Formats: sequence, structure tokens, C-alpha cells
Amino acid sequence: MKRPSNISKMKLRNFLLDRWKEISFVRMLVIFFSVVFLYTAYNAAFCNIKYGVKSDYSGYEKTILIDVCRSHFRGGMYTLTKDVILEIASKRPNWKFIIAHEENMRAWRDVENGKNIDIFTSVQNYLTVPIFHFISDLSFLENFRELIMKLPENIRVFLGKLKFFLMYSRWLPNVNLFFDPSATHHFNDFYLPRVSIIHDLLYSDLPELLSSPVIQEKGMEAAARFSNAIIAISNFTKKKILDVLAVDENKVHMIHTQFSKRLHKIIENHGDILKKYGLKKNEYLVYPSAFWGHKNQGRLIEAFLHYLKSGNSELKLVLMGTASESDRIIATNRFKGQVIVTGFVDDDIFQVILEDALAMIHPSLYEGFGMTVLEGMAAGIPVAAGRVASVPEIAGDAALYFDPYDVDDICRAIKEIISNASLRKSLVEKGKKRVEKFSHKDDMINQYIAVMESVMAQQEIRQ
Repeated sequence: MKRPSNISKMKLRNFLLDRWKEISFVRMLVIFFSVVFLYTAYNAAFCNIKYGVKSDYSGYEKTILIDVCRSHFRGGMYTLTKDVILEIASKRPNWKFIIAHEENMRAWRDVENGKNIDIFTSVQNYLTVPIFHFISDLSFLENFRELIMKLPENIRVFLGKLKFFLMYSRWLPNVNLFFDPSATHHFNDFYLPRVSIIHDLLYSDLPELLSSPVIQEKGMEAAARFSNAIIAISNFTKKKILDVLAVDENKVHMIHTQFSKRLHKIIENHGDILKKYGLKKNEYLVYPSAFWGHKNQGRLIEAFLHYLKSGNSELKLVLMGTASESDRIIATNRFKGQVIVTGFVDDDIFQVILEDALAMIHPSLYEGFGMTVLEGMAAGIPVAAGRVASVPEIAGDAALYFDPYDVDDICRAIKEIISNASLRKSLVEKGKKRVEKFSHKDDMINQYIAVMESVMAQQEIRQ
């Protein structure tokens, strides 16, 4: 077959350029949206995506859309979100809650209660979602949104549902409020009043520990701009929001997270559970946390090994929380059973390992709240923690503090809490009193409901 000459290639190139110049901006938009609609129609027709049990929510007074796409790890964010949803659903049986999650988020499948909580799997349209996220990051969109908000309600609702359809291939039912418990901007819409929880601003304080701090920054700023109300989980986080995101102070509501009593069972087989991990009661330290950069496991391990060289060689360190297989292998092989990485464990195992530990060592570099500190205190064990971020606000005088950036100081705290029985007893007693200050879940839920109702009432007035 004869190859085209350079002259033929040039003619083809000129022809395509001429045709491109003839396409007007309007035609380009028509072509673009035609492709988008065809791709969306394909997804809607061939992807098995369903809202849940019902799609008719007309019998409910309010309908709340909830995005849990970032609350998929079984950590503090997941625990708080689940508690809040279940408790509000119980207090407001005439509200319908639609929980949107991704396909692999099995942790949320048991939340659907067959009454006023429905779950649907959201499958992103990979053509349109990035485009809308890019647009959401642009500051001028706020002015554009203000223009849209002046349109008649039926047009705004249609535009919002159309956007959702283009992003997720499903038509939204009528929704009164978007509740975003992890401050994403997946579902920024033209008409939905929005309440967001901001847990922390890690991207601002420790960007070097994140793989994509710029993306998180843009997402958080967009969430703050589009939220009618923001819930901060601690005074530390509220101050950061006001300083970094520069939002109206009246828009930010500080609601302390209250202790989740998920660890309250009477478990008989403590010995069997400990034996599985090669542990004995009061012969190990524990730190329950996912293996993320700001959780600081590296310095803790180094400090623990320093302690072993000068102290009790039989003591072990147990690291619980989400961990990769490589993390577990490295710990098993390198530290010869002295450092044990369990990975994620269920609540019963978590409770047993926590209750039977000699102490908790919590070297996190950053916490928006620090629920694990309270869980250690509630389990009746002494807690040593880094004096950073929100931890002093939550732990008060019930923890032994150290500098989490200083390996020697972490080692000093380990030695002190292990060798001083009277200190351990004092910390346990103070810890139980401290937990009582954060055990008013009913008050917390009432505050969440008040914020939601206020935002929805303001929206009705504007309409």
C-alpha cells in the first residue's frame, strides 16, 4: 500500500484546520453536550445503578441527600457519620435519608434500615465528573451560582437534577438538603441547601504528608463556599476554618463530637483473642490508627525500639488500624514479633486489645478531634499523647503529653508511663471523668438537627 506523501499530509492537515475554524463556539458546545448525553444515556441504560428500596419519597416531610464517598474507612469520620445518620433518622422518622456511596464501600450496606434510610450506589460518569469538579474549583462559579439562584425554583431544581444526571446517570428525587459529612464537593448543586462537616485542615498545616494537598485544598474551599452551614468538630478546627477558609463566623457551628459507645460489650474470650496475636494482658502498648503520614507510626516505632534497648525486652507494641500488607510484613520480619501490626479488626477484637493493654501511646501529629484518645480512656487504660492540634482540648489533664516530633521525648513518655504505677492509676481516673464530658450524644444530635432545620427554613424563606 502506497504511503501518503508529505504533500497529501499537508493537504489533510489544512483541510482539518479549515473545518475546525468553521466550527463556532456554539457548535462546539452542542457537540460536547451531545457526546455527554450519549455517554450518560449509555451509562444509565447499561449500568446497574439503583437508588435503593424506593424512589418515591413524597410521603416524607423532608428528604436529605448524604454523600459518604469519603467516609469509607472505618475510622473516626465513618463512626461519627454513621452515628449522626442513625440517631437523626431515629429522632426524625418523617425525614427520608438517601445515602450515596461508591460500589466498594461495604461498610455502609448495613446502615439501610428499611424505614427512612435508603442507600444507592453512585457510579461516576468519568467524562463529566472531572469537568464539573474543575468548574467547581473556579472562584467565578460563586457569582454564576448567585445568578442561577435568582431563577424560578422549578428551573433551578431542573438544572440541579440535570447536573446530577450528567454526573451520576440517575435522576434525583426532590431533595430538601444536602448533608456532606466529609466536606467533599461531589454533589455541588444549584439549588440544594447544604450542611457540611469539616473535620480538619490537614492540607493547610501539614501538606508535605499528603499526596495531593492542592486537590484537597480546592475541594475544601469549594465545600466551604457552597455550604450554607459548616459544622466544626472542635474549637481547634473552628479556628482553623475561620483563619484559613475566611468564611463568615456565623456560618460555622462548633459541635463537639460525643463519645461513641460502640465498645461496650461484655466479651468473655479475652484470652483466646490475645493469644491469636501473641499477646498477654498488660504486656503491650497500643496505638489504634490507620497508617497515614500524620499518624506518625514511624517515630513511635523508633522510640519504642530505643526503649527496648534500655528497658523491658518483653514489652510489645500493637498498631491497630488500616494497614497495607507490606506494612504488616515489614513489622513481622524486621521487629521479630515486638511490633505487631494487626490491620483493621472488628469491634470485639478492637475492644479486647484496647482494654487489656498496659497503656495507649498516641503520637499523632494532627487531629481534628482525636476520638481514639477518648476510646483509650473509656477502656480504662492510661493514655500518653502528643501535645498537638486538638488533642489537649479533648484530653485535658487526663493524658501524659510529649512532643510527637521528638523520638527521645516519645521514648521518655513510654518509660514514664510504664514505670510509674501511681501515674497510670491517676491517668485512668482522670480519663474516666474526661470521657463523661464527651458522653452527651443526645445533645450533639439535637444540635445537628437544629443546624439542618435552620438551613432548610432559610431556604424556604428565600423561595
